[in-house]
Amino acid sequence: MPKMLPKTSMPLIRYGVALIATSIALLITNEFHVLHDRFTFMLPFAAVLFSAWFGGAGPGIISVGIVALASSYFFLPPNDSFAIENPLDGLALFVFVVVALFIVLLTATRRRAMDRVSVANQTLKQEIVERKHAEEALAESEKNLSDFFETATIGLHWVGPDGIVLRVNKAELDLLGYTAGEYLGHHIAEFHVDRAVIDDILDRLARDERLNEYPAKLRRKDGSIRHVLINSSVLWENGQFIHTRCITRDVTEQMRAEEQIRRLNLELEQRVAERTRELQDANHVLAQQREDLTRTNAELERFAYVSSHDLREPLRMITSYLKLLVQRYGGRLDSDADAFIGYAVDCAQRMDELVRDLLELARLGSRSKIDKTDCNMVLHRGLVALHGVMKESGAVVTYDPLPTVMADQSQMAQLFQNLIGNAIKFRGKESPRIHVSAGREGQDLIFVIRDNGIGIEAQYLERIFVVFQRLHRRDEYPGTGIGLSICKKVVEGHGGRIWVESDPGSGSTFYFTLPADAAVDADVVGQSVLSGRADSSLQR
Repeated sequence: MPKMLPKTSMPLIRYGVALIATSIALLITNEFHVLHDRFTFMLPFAAVLFSAWFGGAGPGIISVGIVALASSYFFLPPNDSFAIENPLDGLALFVFVVVALFIVLLTATRRRAMDRVSVANQTLKQEIVERKHAEEALAESEKNLSDFFETATIGLHWVGPDGIVLRVNKAELDLLGYTAGEYLGHHIAEFHVDRAVIDDILDRLARDERLNEYPAKLRRKDGSIRHVLINSSVLWENGQFIHTRCITRDVTEQMRAEEQIRRLNLELEQRVAERTRELQDANHVLAQQREDLTRTNAELERFAYVSSHDLREPLRMITSYLKLLVQRYGGRLDSDADAFIGYAVDCAQRMDELVRDLLELARLGSRSKIDKTDCNMVLHRGLVALHGVMKESGAVVTYDPLPTVMADQSQMAQLFQNLIGNAIKFRGKESPRIHVSAGREGQDLIFVIRDNGIGIEAQYLERIFVVFQRLHRRDEYPGTGIGLSICKKVVEGHGGRIWVESDPGSGSTFYFTLPADAAVDADVVGQSVLSGRADSSLQR
């Protein structure tokens, strides 16, 4: 039988082909009398077979019905009537219908069976293709897994449920120093230091537990011990333990480093504790020394004050008697005696000034009273105290608005008075011109006293703040050499510093600082240190 064509999904085509094939067979039979008389059902029977083969049972049955009706009406006498005269003709028609229907059903059944076989073949082919692809993918996956297993830089091994090593990679062999033959087929416990550990691992894995970072110790072939962390799980198939999948990570060096860190931390803690004890002892000694120094300084200040005070009393007596000697015997002695008496009076007066300044210097450390201090007011107080020398020298003092600070008022007044008096004293040929300003620079308040005096050479800029240091003879510029030392002690006592910048012949600029947090009025503090505007002036 020829190969069955695929079953079409269009019923009209199947029934249409059956109708056309049956019609053609009936027309040919009607045209050829030989066929009409002797082989009436030959071509119609072939049309029925074709209809059933191509279209299935429905088109085949339709074809049988058409042939039966057409034969009864056209071919079997009497013609043009469905009546049949000859019983044999009726029997032949009946046999044709029965046989044709049987053949149609048989053909349709075979066709359906062939269709199912065709579908099964297509499905089988598809399954074969899919299985081939799956096998190729599985082979590729297994190859990749094998490549990963062998090339992994971390130890990997498989162990059966009985503890026998089934597979191991190069990294683990290198870790322990064994060859594959020395490792495979052996019980994994042979490579563990503690047999109880591997028994616990296998027992927990058999209960389907997953091990994460399980600590263990492995023994190398050379006998040395390696600390490892094991991650492991079990491959199960149909509830059966197939093998473990273990990852072995060497942490020996990490543990050594951690132990070294712990040891160093312990040593550091011990050193810190020892150092803390040493510092506590040192602080205790320093506190004791500070207490002794404070007591000594207090005693020295009391001594200096008492000594200066006691020295002034004899000096006043000496000066008084020398002056009395001049009044009573002046001109009655020779000229040398008058000169000697004058020298003695002058020396006694200078000695009195020196002792007075020393007394003032000593008293600075013992009488500091911090209060809100308006620098404009204390500057004015200092200028009032300098009224005589300002009038004599023709000095002009100008100043910008100055801030209010937390300081000792009397010491600040003395500071301004000494600095301005110093500027007036060391004047040049021109009348003194002095300007005072203040502002903020970073974390400091900076006060500036600028003059047009004789200036100071660079090598003496620090020396002038030392007690009793003078740069000129007394007959040129009078004084004791203590004034700037007092200024330095006042400034440092308030947490600041003092310095001078000078150009010989062009004047000097004295700077001193106070901590910025000592300022009370922030508006004035924000101004530039080198403000050039003179808001107030005094001339005496």
